[in-house]
Amino acid sequence: MTNQALDSAEALLSVQGVSKTYPDPHSKGEFQALSNASIDVMPGECVGLIGPSGCGKSTLARIIARLEKADQGSVTFCGQTVAADKKLSLEAKRNLRKTWLGMQMIFQNPEASFSPSMSIGDGIREGLVYQEGYDRKSAKKRVSELLEAVGLPASYASKRCFELSGGECQRAAIARAIIASPRLLICDEPTSALDVTVQARIMELLKELRKETNTAFLFITHNMPLMSEFCTRAYTMRAGTIEAELISDSK
Repeated sequence: MTNQALDSAEALLSVQGVSKTYPDPHSKGEFQALSNASIDVMPGECVGLIGPSGCGKSTLARIIARLEKADQGSVTFCGQTVAADKKLSLEAKRNLRKTWLGMQMIFQNPEASFSPSMSIGDGIREGLVYQEGYDRKSAKKRVSELLEAVGLPASYASKRCFELSGGECQRAAIARAIIASPRLLICDEPTSALDVTVQARIMELLKELRKETNTAFLFITHNMPLMSEFCTRAYTMRAGTIEAELISDSK
């Protein structure tokens, strides 16, 4: 792998100078989870974010997905920017919410994507809430199609998340993430909690998704062989900072 720079003006996702601190439970000070982190993802590109556990990968992913707010820096997705130091009007917030629907996240713990009180089908169908052209019948048909596409029987729509195995639940979580045809999928350690055989099946599913769509990926992992197999480019991360940008010579 060798270093390569990108023009962030062409990026689907551009993260610039993001920093984040949390109160340190072991002292009266603060813990620096992220420090001036910057990355880019181009349309249709698969980019890795690799580093040891606790280095800030998931924190950065959650800020990108607007699940947390940065202390400093900005995140731009599909041309719209969320800046830590900028207050937004209600209209701007609505526009951002609509734009960010084009970004979905697959979590390490797939059960986090589903309410235990809801069926898998209802959980997957939630992704169509803001999509036009779907009545209840067509949404149900779309859920069945996606369950079968990820290798699950359509009958699983009536099950609850706790009735599925880890691999089955992760497949259902992928169906939930892709139902609205996102432009970017953030995969936060999506296979680390699975055994080797199930991990291989999930990775094959993600590879098929890459081939069939123009979806971009931000693939977060601590597994270098897995990242090298799946990604065309990667950022290495340690102690809250981006250390290097790498590009695969074999892709």
